[in-house]
Amino acid sequence: MRALVAVILLTAGTAYAGDNEITYGGWGRALRAPSADAATGDTLGGGQLMYARALDLPIVEHLQVWAEAGMTFGGVTGEMFQTMDTDISTFAFIAGAHVRYSLARNYIAVGAHLDIGTARTSLKLTDGDTTLSDSGWGSLAIGAVDVDLYMYRSRRFSIGVRADISYTKTQSIGLTMHREGADDGTIKLPVMDTSFGHLDLSGPSAGGALVGEF
Repeated sequence: MRALVAVILLTAGTAYAGDNEITYGGWGRALRAPSADAATGDTLGGGQLMYARALDLPIVEHLQVWAEAGMTFGGVTGEMFQTMDTDISTFAFIAGAHVRYSLARNYIAVGAHLDIGTARTSLKLTDGDTTLSDSGWGSLAIGAVDVDLYMYRSRRFSIGVRADISYTKTQSIGLTMHREGADDGTIKLPVMDTSFGHLDLSGPSAGGALVGEF
């Protein structure tokens, strides 16, 4: 009986991995800005790879603060004026903080995070043999709430899944479409350029990811 009690107490007090975390997953973002709706009616889809490090901040029991950084990327195609194909892509570097509270003996956790960074947004328009494109850099901010469910826990390694909902606010990027073509010596004049205006990829998102701690 004493041995059984000792095992239970030891299990309840187990310190699980760990101070390092890697997540990889996918997301879908509903584009709400009129400029994005003009270029596509579909959802922007993409992926994200993040690394996080737990900070030694003894605030509240079971509450952890993580510093995180990584990259996110996505793309979507569409159509303008029923004749012109569109291709939007984005790539961003982000960093921020993740606050997480553990429940159910560390097998379930709820959290929230805020990240800021810089993103490259590109747009390509194709009409028959003619292709116009441009890209630009701008800032972005991401706020999210999430739930983690761990399938395996040990002192050395843990693995689980994460589901989150978020909102991404991106800087509106001014784009001037330049004509693409073969390198045949043709001189491209500025009058061939067309102003698209500003492209805003802000909107709510939902996603999921695999989580590994070590």
